[in-house]
This record gives sequence, structure tokens and C-alpha cells, in this order.
Amino acid sequence: MIQPGQTLLHYRIVEKIGEGGMGEVWKAVDTTLDREVAIKFLPDAFAGDAERLARFEREAKMLATLNHANIASVYGLHESDGKRFIAMEMVPGEDLAQRLARGPLAVEDAVDVARQVAEALEAAHEQGVIHRDLKPANIKRTPDGKIKVLDLGLAKALAPETSSDPASVSLSPTMTSAGTVAGTLLGTAAYMSPEQAKGRAVDRRADIWAFGVVLHEMLTGSKMFEAETISETLAAVLRDDVSFDRLPRDIPASVTSLLKRCLDRDPRTRLRDIGEARIALAPESLAASGPAVDVPTSVATPPRGREWLAWAVAAVALLAVVALAWLALGRGSADPPEEIRASIRPPAEQRFEAYGTHSGGVTISPDGTRMTFVSGSGSGRPSLYVRTLGSDTAQPVPGSEGATYPFWSPDSRQIGFFLGGKLKKVDLGGGAPMTICDASEGRGGTWNRDGVILFAPDTQAPIHRVLAGGGVPEPVTNLDISRLGETTHRYPFFLPDGNHFLYLRGSHAAANDDDVNSIWIGSLDSDETTELMQSGSNARYARGHLFFVRDRFLMAQPFDTSALRFTGDAFVVGEEIVFQPTFWRGAFDASENGLIVFQGGLASDRFLTWFDRDGNELEVLAQPGSYETIRLSPDGRSLAATVLDENSGRADIWIHDVKRKVGSRLTFDEMNDTQPVWSPDGKRVAFQSNRAGPVGNIFVRQADGRGDAEVLFASEATATPQDWSPDGKHLAIDHGIGKSDLWIVPLDGGEPFSLVATEFDEGYARFSPDGEWLGYISNESGRYELYLTRFPGGEGKWQLSANGADWLLGWKRDGTELYYLDLEGGLTAVRVELGQNVVVDMPQRLFPTRAGNTWDSALDGERFILGVPDDPTEDYPITLVVNWNGSR
Repeated sequence: MIQPGQTLLHYRIVEKIGEGGMGEVWKAVDTTLDREVAIKFLPDAFAGDAERLARFEREAKMLATLNHANIASVYGLHESDGKRFIAMEMVPGEDLAQRLARGPLAVEDAVDVARQVAEALEAAHEQGVIHRDLKPANIKRTPDGKIKVLDLGLAKALAPETSSDPASVSLSPTMTSAGTVAGTLLGTAAYMSPEQAKGRAVDRRADIWAFGVVLHEMLTGSKMFEAETISETLAAVLRDDVSFDRLPRDIPASVTSLLKRCLDRDPRTRLRDIGEARIALAPESLAASGPAVDVPTSVATPPRGREWLAWAVAAVALLAVVALAWLALGRGSADPPEEIRASIRPPAEQRFEAYGTHSGGVTISPDGTRMTFVSGSGSGRPSLYVRTLGSDTAQPVPGSEGATYPFWSPDSRQIGFFLGGKLKKVDLGGGAPMTICDASEGRGGTWNRDGVILFAPDTQAPIHRVLAGGGVPEPVTNLDISRLGETTHRYPFFLPDGNHFLYLRGSHAAANDDDVNSIWIGSLDSDETTELMQSGSNARYARGHLFFVRDRFLMAQPFDTSALRFTGDAFVVGEEIVFQPTFWRGAFDASENGLIVFQGGLASDRFLTWFDRDGNELEVLAQPGSYETIRLSPDGRSLAATVLDENSGRADIWIHDVKRKVGSRLTFDEMNDTQPVWSPDGKRVAFQSNRAGPVGNIFVRQADGRGDAEVLFASEATATPQDWSPDGKHLAIDHGIGKSDLWIVPLDGGEPFSLVATEFDEGYARFSPDGEWLGYISNESGRYELYLTRFPGGEGKWQLSANGADWLLGWKRDGTELYYLDLEGGLTAVRVELGQNVVVDMPQRLFPTRAGNTWDSALDGERFILGVPDDPTEDYPITLVVNWNGSR
């Protein structure tokens, strides 16, 4: 219990000045330096969490380096008498919330406060620090008129590590607040950016939104978003019109313009740099801006119907025509044309796809006249579309339903793609797609002027070459598992000489930012390879630059194709790029004539949601997060989930209480932990991890978090757990290098053995409820299908699927039905009668999904849990950049 007069280290406690959800704030005296300080005590539960405390200490050290006249300083993190606390600058004076309770500020006063706040945020952003909780209560004016921004960066430092609940984004109390936790949350919610309100990861643009809300409140004297509850306030942030009708009529036009740019709900078009706000609010800028002008009374959410579509199509078509006309004139002007950016919308009644294998769907032809994208109506497989830049329509490519990873011929007349276990090509002048060769699950291709195609035929294969006219493919690279457990080569791209090529090398067991994931250069006429850089992203070359994705930013880095080396630093070209860490793929492309295209959106955020057999949504289990594979416990009370860190691509296992809808982290290792599988008694969880070496081995840990993880199976090849036998005696695993075989690991110490091992890829197995059968997936027919075999002998084989199978979800409790996702993403059921003779019914498609690989089925066969995109209507809008000239 803290008491006035108490001394902790060299701090003498004076009085309590604030309290909130994340601790108490006291005024104290630093007896060593003879100065007043503010002491924020961390709750006991926080201080006892070693993992969370270690992360906080790292954040606090960074915050302590901020040194700016408009930022309240963090002096240090201390411990005394079992109490953890932060010592901060004690800022005298009134906070802005108290001042605004008396009414609005004069325009000049509001502009002065906003300018100083912008200076503080700019200094923080330059050091990589985001406030995340900017609001009037965190802004103070000292008696001498200086503005101080409080608690900068503490929202992240104090929040739970992976909290996705908007209500928990900031619980840190301001130094003068004395309200309840709910009051603190309600005040915070009113200033959250739309992306924060959705529980998504945020960047500096969240601060820019909050800055605009605060400036608007200073000018009007009333809150922009206000309701009785947190939920209603968050709903207002997401949906209510942004109103400007209460702004004073005498504000400069530049201030109105700044507000509109800050209060753009779309972070991609919002003001990008708070430094621009500082400049706009400078006295010289205001003097030059002129008087106020009439503005619309509100900014509504843009229409998403045909009217908006027609406008977008027309705008992009016009821009494309301008760009192509400029290209036709031979770039004769001494001054390069201005870069222009425009949005492209999908065809009517459809939406763009960019998740999973469809993240490779957006491309630009080599001559810069056409582009591809993948679009669908939500039922059936999405199709590949081609659009001529200059036309107001896009045409589906015949026979391309379900096509993935399109790439162009060098003359821009043909497109290669992967479909149905084949590498195909289609002539855009007419005709049906033609098969070039087998490619069971292709991962990208490239085509040179000599008619050579390089491609990745499978998820765990080297790069192969084949003639565009067809033939037998042959490898041109070699997988090297000794190189940090390497398991895949993918996304080749020819450099201009048509001989050297870029490609990605990576490991399925590693996190996205591990060294094994990297961009290399290979050659058609040599075995010599060169590593360029660590990267978990595909890369391509255009206009003297290498393009790739880093932290969901599209980056460009100057590159010399003769010397095969970088000649400058990387810089940002686009933000919020759709990026799939588990596919190593960003949704972008670039061409030599200055056209760049990319898709935006938070593709990895998903709700864990229950559905019935008819596809009706029943309830949401957890808030949106970067979920990958999930697995329900045998009793259905708990769920184990693989959760990705969006920045690093690293994964950990979390355990969710299904009834209470809360989750707790099970694994904490810095390496990659994925693919959870429950023991039949629900007491242990097996998972894959590369914590003991470069390849993924299998570990097991108590589901309640007791004890350390122990090795269950180790091998020189990658191993992934798939299912635990009902009697607890065996574990079915995927095992192999370059491809997977179905293996069985006896848990009594017996020798592991292969159950299904061929030249093809097989695995993804599930035991029947009686433990006498195994369902599994194999591509032995040229595409992936669902099969059944007996256990433990592997006698017999029956194909259960009819038109392809992507993933096996599980069995019904009585063993009469299996559930799987077909190649179109449809959740499908197939009934079986097991015995001496196996009888299989025709599969029944239950409903379409967009679940990726986040799914499981309940044993009653009536409910399914799927990873649903945060916004089911999200169409991953495409941005077209015209006249990009390589400048920063």
C-alpha cells in the first residue's frame, strides 16, 4: 500500500494524482536531484509477468531516449519493496481536457497548441515511437505556455503483447485523471483511429487521426465522437460522418484542408507524415493560405455501389490513357511527368481476392499496357481477369477459374499460370489454355525471350526450367536443408539479360524474418548463386530498382543488373501491402515504363467464428488476429491456435477458452512455434518448432503451461504434427525434404515408420474416431485429393473426394463422415461406411468459405470453426501508380 511520506529509493511520495486501468500515479520528489516527478506504479499482476515486464523494459528504455521540449520525459524504470514503477517528468499546469470543459479555444490558440503537439509527435515518429493514446487528457500547457505531450509510447509498453481488443489498446491513466477504468477507456475510444477501433495493428497514421480529432475538438469545443458506452463510441468512430459544420468560419483554408486529410478513415490516403501538419500550421504557411473557404458540412463514407465503381473505372482509364499517350510520345519532355496514383475497383458484384495463393494475382504486362487480377463473387472459384489500361472493362481469362500466380510472356501476348496440378499458358488473342507440364502446387514463374520458363512446381521444391512449348522440367537450383533448414525455392524472376534470375529461398519451419528466408540470384548457365539480402518476400526488378515487401511497406532499392549489387538504400513506395508471411508473398508488381500496382488491406486479420452446416454464422470466438492453423481440444472446451506476429512473421501457440472467449499464450520461444495438435486426454499439445535447429521438429508441452516444452520427435528432415491417435499411442506427422510423406511416430519409444511414402506429396492426416483408419491428402493423381487407408498397416486406399481437396478438417464422432475444403475453398462433407468393404457417397458441398488454413470441425458434424476475414466484404483494393520515376 503506497502512502504519502513513504520513500522508495530516492523518491519521497507526496500525493496521489491519478489512477486508471494500468496503475496509480503519484507525485513524488526526487531527493537526489531535488525535483518533482510523477511516479506511475505498475499493477502487481503486471510486475509478476516476466515476459511482459521484459518487453516493457525494452520499450521504456527506448522512450527514455526521447528528448524534446514538447514531450514529457521518462526518467527511468525502478523497483523497490517489491513495487515496479516508472519515474516521469512532473508537468505542472492544466491539461487540455480540463481546458476544453470550459469551451473551445480561439483559432490562434488552437493552432499554436496543435503546432507544438505536431512537433512532439514528429520527434517521436522519427525515433519509431507511436503515441497510440493521444487525447486532450494527455496534453498539458505549462504556466509559461509550453505544450507537453504526456504518456508518449506508454500505451504500447503497458498493453498486453498481442491484445486485439480495442478496449485494451490503452489503459494507462493520465497524470491528472481520477476516473474509473471505464471512464479512461471511454475517453480513449473517442480518439481511436478506425483501424485501432477494429483491433488492427497501427502505425503513425493512428496518431495523425487522433491529432485531427483533438484539433477539431479544440476549434469546436465538442467531441467529434461521443456516446454512452465504449462500444457505441467505437461504432461512431467507424461509421459516423466526419462533420465540419461546427468549425469557426474564420479558420484559414489550410487548417480546414489539414483536418480533412487527417480525418480520412482510409489510412492509405490519410496524411502520411505529421511533419506536414507542423509545416501547414507554421505562421508563414497560415499567412499564405488565405481566408477560410466554404467546405462541405460532412465527409461521408465513399459509396461502394455502381456509381463509385463507374467513377473509379473512368478515372483509372483516363489516367492510363494519359500515361500511355506520354509513353507513345517517347518521353520527349525535359521534365518527367508527375507521378499519379489511382484506385481500381473490382467488376460489378465481385470482389478482389488477395489472400493465400491469390496474393500473386496482380501483375502488369512487360509492355505496361495490361494488368491481371483475381476476382470472384464469393461462390465458386475466383477467376483470373485481364484489363487493358485505357479500357473501362476487364475480361475473365477463359478456363482460369482457380488459377494462381499468373506471369507474362515477354511479348505480353500470353499468360502462364498454375491450375489443377498443371503449369498452363493461354494466348490472349484467343483459344483455350494449354498445358505445359505438371506442377502439383506451383509457386510462381517467369518467362524469357528464348522461350524458357522458370517455375516452382511445388511448395517444397527447387526452381525448375521448361520450354514454353512443353517438355520435361528439370531443376536449375538445389534445395539445401543444411542451410538453416531450407525447404523451398519459389517466385523466380528473370533479370533483363534473360539469363540471371531472382528467386526466394526459405524454410517452412522458420519465422519470416529469419536469415534462411532470403533473396538470391541464380543463372541458367551456371550453378553459381549469390545471396542478395535477407527477406521473407518475393522480389522483382524494374526501372533500375529491386522491389520487395518489408513490414508491409512496398520497398524499392537501386540495383545494378550488370554488377548484380545494390547501389543505394531502400525506400518506401507504398504502404499497407497485402503480405502473406506463410506464403512469402506480397501483392505487387512493377514494369519498366513506370507503372506499379499493388493491393492493400489487412489480409491476415481473422475472426474465429462458429458456423452451422448451412454456412450460417453462429457466434464469434475471438477478436480479429493473425490466426493460422487451429485445433479444437477433444472435449471441445479449448482451442489451440497458431498466432502470427504481423511484423516479424514469427508464430506462437495460444490456448483459447471456448466458453469464456479468452486466450493465453502457451509458447514463448523466440523461434517459430506452429501446427498445434491435442493429445486425446486434452492435457498436452504437440507442435512444430525450429527452436532446436534449423528444421522443424516436434515438441510437446502441458496445455496448462506447466513445465517446459520437450522434444517429441527430431529428424534431419522437417516434421509437422497432424493428429494424435485416439488411444494416445501414435502421432501422425508430415515428414520429408522437398515433399512430405505420411509417417507414424509411436509414443512408447518404438521406431517411427512411413505409412504412405511415394514420389508424390502426402500428409495432412486425421485419425478416425476408432483409430483404425486415416484420412489424408495426396497429389498422386496430379492434383490434391482426399484418400483413406487402414491403420496401422496401411492396407487399401480409397479416394473420397471427387474434384480435388485442399485440406482435411476432421471426422464426425461416429466415423460416418469426413469434412474437407475443396480446391474452391468450399467446406465439403463426404459420407463413408467403413468395414471390410468401404462404401463412399458422392461429396456434398456445404458452403463456400474464405478460411485460408484456419479451420476445424466439431465432433457432432453440425458446427465448424473458421477463420473469417475481419471484414468479410474486404476486396483488397488495387492501387495503380503511373509515371513512377524512381524517386523517393
